[in-house]
Amino acid sequence: MTGLIVQDTATYFTPFGQAVILVLFQLGGLGIMTFSTLILLVAGKRISIKDRIIIQQGFHHGAPKDFKSLIKNIFLYTLILEAAGTLSLFLRWQQDFPWQKALSYSVFHSISALCNAGFSLFSRSFISYRSDIWINITLFLLIILGGVGFLALQEMKEVFSGVLRRQ
Repeated sequence: MTGLIVQDTATYFTPFGQAVILVLFQLGGLGIMTFSTLILLVAGKRISIKDRIIIQQGFHHGAPKDFKSLIKNIFLYTLILEAAGTLSLFLRWQQDFPWQKALSYSVFHSISALCNAGFSLFSRSFISYRSDIWINITLFLLIILGGVGFLALQEMKEVFSGVLRRQ
């Protein structure tokens, strides 16, 4: 992975700085409008018609029918994929690192991959893991699924479920 950064994320930034970077690319991955809407929904705030129209313009497929459900599903999709990626990476990295370090590396790299951020907490990126099929497949799937995005995956799910129902 090659994040566009001039400093080595692994050595230049403190753990707090790395956490800030993680939050920033999570916000970018979710999308500012999606994340802002989720905050409003969690806080129990009503979304005005004007705000709803502005938010809906961010979705390419027009206005969603069930707006709250859409936002919750995007967030749930993101959490499930990041948790699955974290678990997969953790199962492999617990062989190489103490469990706390393996967990923090797993969380960071799972979110980085799903958001297509390209950041790594290893100074040499994933050079040491270039032949590790487990890590490469996990990162590959996260990058592809994150790049395709929720709405496209939702449409694919609807198409496949329709095909299966007809059979």
